[in-house]
Formats: sequence, C-alpha cells, structure tokens
Amino acid sequence: MDGGYVIVDGFNYDLLISCGIDRDVSFEEDFLSRWPIECLAFDGTITSFPDSIAKMIWKQCNISNINGPNTTNLHEWR
Repeated sequence: MDGGYVIVDGFNYDLLISCGIDRDVSFEEDFLSRWPIECLAFDGTITSFPDSIAKMIWKQCNISNINGPNTTNLHEWR
C-alpha cells in the first residue's frame, strides 16, 4: 500500500535493511518468508515496533549522513 518494490530473483541475499518502516511490515514479512536472513529495521518516528517477526531487529533511529542520538549513518552495521 506504500508503493512498489523490485526484488531480483536468483540473488543470494544475506541481510535486509529496511528504512522508515512505520507500522507496516508486510513487505519485510513477505521478504523474510522467502529468504531465511536477518532484517535491520530503522525508524525513529515510532515508539514501538510489532514483534511478530523473530528475525527483525528494530532500531529507533533514522538514517542520516551522520551518527547522532536519533540518527545513524549505518557505518556501525558494516
């Protein structure tokens, strides 16, 4: 309901990074049902996260070009 997604078939995914998830994790649920990998979900605009998916790790911060109290530039996730 929030746009479209393009997924490449035949690619070996090893991590899903999801940004700005809000409360709709339907894409992440579908993706993780197809590939048994971990998902890092980032959204600093929400105060709670649906814990329905065991392989999702939610970080309450937004993606930015700098690290700060409420932002990450993802460098610590390399």
